[in-house]
Order: sequence, then C-alpha cells, then structure tokens
Amino acid sequence: MLYPIGSHNAGARIAHQIRAAAFPCLLGLAAAMLSSAALAQDAAPRIHVLIVGDTLDLSIGESVKADVENVHDTFTQHVPPKQLRFTVLTGNQATPPKILLAIQSLSVARGQDTVVVYFSGHGYFEAKSKDHILYPQRTNLPRAQVRTALQQLPARLHVLITDTCSELIRRPPTPGAPPEATEISPLFAALFIAPRGLIDISATKPGEKAIGDRGGGIFTNALHNSCHDHRDEKADWSQVIAWVNERVSSDVKEARQTAYAVSPLADTAAAAGGWRFGAVAVRTDRSARLNGVEVTLVVTGSPAMQLRSRGDDKPRTLVVGQHLLLQINGQPISNEAEFRAAVQKSPREMTVRVHNLETGTTKDYDVTLTR
Repeated sequence: MLYPIGSHNAGARIAHQIRAAAFPCLLGLAAAMLSSAALAQDAAPRIHVLIVGDTLDLSIGESVKADVENVHDTFTQHVPPKQLRFTVLTGNQATPPKILLAIQSLSVARGQDTVVVYFSGHGYFEAKSKDHILYPQRTNLPRAQVRTALQQLPARLHVLITDTCSELIRRPPTPGAPPEATEISPLFAALFIAPRGLIDISATKPGEKAIGDRGGGIFTNALHNSCHDHRDEKADWSQVIAWVNERVSSDVKEARQTAYAVSPLADTAAAAGGWRFGAVAVRTDRSARLNGVEVTLVVTGSPAMQLRSRGDDKPRTLVVGQHLLLQINGQPISNEAEFRAAVQKSPREMTVRVHNLETGTTKDYDVTLTR
C-alpha cells in the first residue's frame, strides 16, 4: 500500500516502514532457500562415464564406433543429464597414456560420485600375469593398471567394463532409443548409486574371443538391450551378468563368450553365502526350466572352486554361464534367496547338485565350506 507524502497517519507510516524493512529480508530468505534447493539438486550423486573406443583399428573400428554410441545411449536413457558427466576418447585419443590421464583428471565428489570406465577394442588374457590386457592402438595396457588409476579416485563406486573384440559376425540390432531420461532409472540407481567399492567386468573369460560386427560388440549390445528391458527393476550386478550371458547365448548361437566379474564387488562376494561357498547364483530363464539357479559369479580361491566328485579326488570348479545349481543337501533351490539360505544353514560339509548346460549332465558334488 502507498501513502501520500505528508500523510498524518503516523501508524500507517510506521507499519509501512516496518514492511519496507522486512521486504529485503524476506527476499534474502527466499534467495537463500532457492540457493539451498539448487545446492541440494547439484549435490545429487553424479555418474562420470569415460568411454574409450579403439576406432582406428581397421578390423574392428566400425564395430567399436557402434559400441561407443550404444554405451552413450544406454546411460542417457537411464540417467538424467544433471547427473551425467561424459568423457569420450576415440581415434588418436585412445592411447594408454591419455586413457590413464583422463581417469586421473576426473573431478569426483568424495564418497558420493560413481566413476565408470568402459573400453571397447582389442584385448587378450596374459597367462603369465593372469590378467586381462587391453590393447588400444596395438599397445599393451594392463587391466590392473587401469584398475589402480580408477581406485585412486575418491568415488563411492568404481566400475570397469571391457568389451574386447577380435572376431566379427552378425549380431541382433539394438532396440530403438527411448527418450532421454528425466530421472535415474531404478536399475541404474541400484547398479551405479547404491553400491560402494569396485565393479570389474570382462566380456570374456580367459581363452575366449569377443565377437561383434559393424553394429557393435555382442556383449555391449546384450548389455544395452538388458538394461533397456529391465530399466524398472532393482537388480545387482550378478543378475545383470546373468541377463547378458543368457542373451548372448540365445541371440548368437555361434557365440562362445561368457561375461564375468574379474574382481567381484565386496558386498556381492559377501552375499555369496557370506563367503562360505564363494558363488552367486540367480534364477534365469535357463535355470527356471530345471527349477534351479544359474551360477553368475565364482570367487577366486573359494570353496566353489574346490568341489569333489565322489570316487574322484580331483577338485572341480563351478563355471559362470555353464553350471546350474539344483539342490543343496537334497533340498531344491529355485531362486537366489533359497540358495543363500541353504548355504547359510548348511553344515560345513555340503552337497550340491550341479547341472552342466554344455553336456546336459547332472551330478552331485561334495564341498567343504568356510566357517
């Protein structure tokens, strides 16, 4: 309200002066509240994605270019732009020194952000060091070196995924791209925000070749499609690996490659029967046909690698993508919860019924669990 100059209404003038003095304070308070809201929005966990593609290679360059696009699209379809930070190294930028420098240069909020390194290109498994070697531009880059650089960042979660290709075949097309995400999908929140520690996944096990064509690698394609199909589910990495391997085997019959966790996340490994057995097994379409669970992770050096066949003292190991578990101590197990419960309550000497998907045979094995 305005009062004319020279008004004799003193009370009104005083009230007006109080309101006039209070108005800037209210504006300041409102600005502070808006600033706090903006800070809170900015404080949302970010996912830093470094995509590396060896696109100059004459044999796989076109396939790698498609991988780079597919990985970028996968994240933009699940994570809103405000929570995404992309760095892409292709062509002459995809060299070991520049890859390591790009990792070291990422600006990460301590204990809050997630860092993802995704590599597509040549690679091989070195028997002497027992490590996967990335081979960008025909130059060795040990996976362990990438892992070390990654873990030096103060992130909440470090993720290393590699699709190393050396053979070309036809593979199914990727689905049409949905709209850009406005909020993070339940699946990516469970995979990239909730966990802490290290995720290290290879598209192939030692001795296997990764495959692809001009549309991209079969592993990257399967991962892209699996994330698309399950975006509204809350799943862990062992379940994602199971989805990918199942899709690879069903989509491309001649494919002989199996994704696996090179260095399992501590929380996932602990969930593998509390370290007692050292394996993760989940229900998949393949396992459901026999009412069992499929092995998706085996912890190195664990009891799951020391199975004993009756009448044969030679130790046997569970193999990801090859073995289903049907019973523990004579009790059927048809899902992950039943599997974990059976391992937890089992005596230290346990019997497990294993079905081999490659041979179609089923056999009982004995194993000594950790305490």
